[in-house]
Amino acid sequence: MDARTVTIVRVGLTALLVACALPCRADSPALPMPQVIASLGNRYYLKVVPQDSYAGGAFDAAVYKVTEVSGGQDTLLYRVNGWGEGGALLWSDGSKIARTGPWTLSTISPHYALAVAFYDEGRVVAQYAIADLMQDLGCIQKSTNHYMWGDGLKWARNDASAEVEIDTYDGLAIVFDIRTGALLERRRIAQGCRSRW
Repeated sequence: MDARTVTIVRVGLTALLVACALPCRADSPALPMPQVIASLGNRYYLKVVPQDSYAGGAFDAAVYKVTEVSGGQDTLLYRVNGWGEGGALLWSDGSKIARTGPWTLSTISPHYALAVAFYDEGRVVAQYAIADLMQDLGCIQKSTNHYMWGDGLKWARNDASAEVEIDTYDGLAIVFDIRTGALLERRRIAQGCRSRW
């Protein structure tokens, strides 16, 4: 081959490699950051504290500390070990926590991957896998090493209602009672799959 043909082949192969890489969504979990979440009335707060073991790749390396503020003093009520990157909500009396599951690696089946968990004074009272919430697992948004299935936790109406909601990528809004973890409602908010990207 002459020099011009070699150049054309090289450019063509480079373009092909770039084109093949474009659809890939390569990413990695964000490093956990400390978070503080206040209850309604600001009498209690939930502090998410990343642990040193996260540096070794542990995805459950955080402590959730629930503290009461009274008379200028902060009193630790209880703690929960778990994942420190996702969202969490704290009930107004400080006794209940709802939190999302960890970064979902693509090697973990949605039938086993934690979507959301509920706690009463540090004890798990209910938890749901991704497959428990989604009706169409084909709507899961995949990247090269993990997948996303829904949006973060939010108060369904307001934080005095005790109802929390999570919206799935298959177009469902799932409502839970933060006090018990009971699934209260599953309603359609969109037809077909919603896309995060």
